[in-house]
Amino acid sequence: MNETLKRIGALKVVPIMTFDKADDADPVAEALVAGGLPIAEVTFRTDAAEESIRRMAARGDLLVGAGTILTTEQADRAIDAGASFILAPGTSPPVVEHCLKRNIPITPGIATPTDIELAMSLGLSVLKFFPIELLGGVKMLKAIAAPYNQIQFLPTGGITRDKLLDYLRSNGFKTFICSGGGIDFMRAVSESLYGIPPEQVIGSSGKKVFEEKDGKWSMTRPDKLSFYNDMDDKAVSIDLHIGRRPLIAMGNVRSHGDIGMCAYSQGRKGPSLQLLVNHDDADREFAYAEDDGESLKAAKANGWIIVSVKNDWKTVFAGVKK
Repeated sequence: MNETLKRIGALKVVPIMTFDKADDADPVAEALVAGGLPIAEVTFRTDAAEESIRRMAARGDLLVGAGTILTTEQADRAIDAGASFILAPGTSPPVVEHCLKRNIPITPGIATPTDIELAMSLGLSVLKFFPIELLGGVKMLKAIAAPYNQIQFLPTGGITRDKLLDYLRSNGFKTFICSGGGIDFMRAVSESLYGIPPEQVIGSSGKKVFEEKDGKWSMTRPDKLSFYNDMDDKAVSIDLHIGRRPLIAMGNVRSHGDIGMCAYSQGRKGPSLQLLVNHDDADREFAYAEDDGESLKAAKANGWIIVSVKNDWKTVFAGVKK
């Protein structure tokens, strides 16, 4: 397999970027590298795509590819700008053959067994399953991949934050909830809401006593706090419950509560990703900011990704339009 494709496989995740302004590519590149995920696909959907690729590739510490490539002319522009790999929504033999002649790996889109076999006839072994969610999601991917065990798939299209956990679990990841909320309440709803079993929930807990009463053993809960799972103690509780540093840690900007968890994740060996959601939309949700801004300062200092509810979320609550 091509060395670039091996690197992509080792990183597991390919963030997809669409830039309206090339200036926006610089801080995104910085965050990806600082977060231990030095890879990006820049879609060729805007006039800023070519310059964005050029800037990101010029860094030398980021693997940059071009997506939504439809023609050989677009492929040339992307490759000349510094793209190390190409992705396309479909399998066009002329585009595939052109990229291979230029010694650039291409991952074309497929949706059917016929598409897969066409791509195989062109000598390809890594294919983009697009649009994965409209075609049936993880279940469809497992079904269609079964006869083609020599092919690796890159699922793309419609993988929202709600579906992300399914794809992580389908690739062998364990997903956990780590919150300051009450552990008993969260365990009661975590599996039905998020597919996360109770034993993978970490939270604040009251003191419990297992005792015999009237010949029966039962768990009782004295009115006393045992552990408050917040701030730096989240790292402690993760270590106690899991015994290893998380590959990905996602938290919120609120009272310094997730700084410790993200720092603990970033300290692991190998790639990692940290993200904080900034609740800054008082109109569609509610806005709360720390008086000292410590979470945002920590994120910027350590290269953690900051997601703004106001600027980055098209929808906050499903079915509610504002």
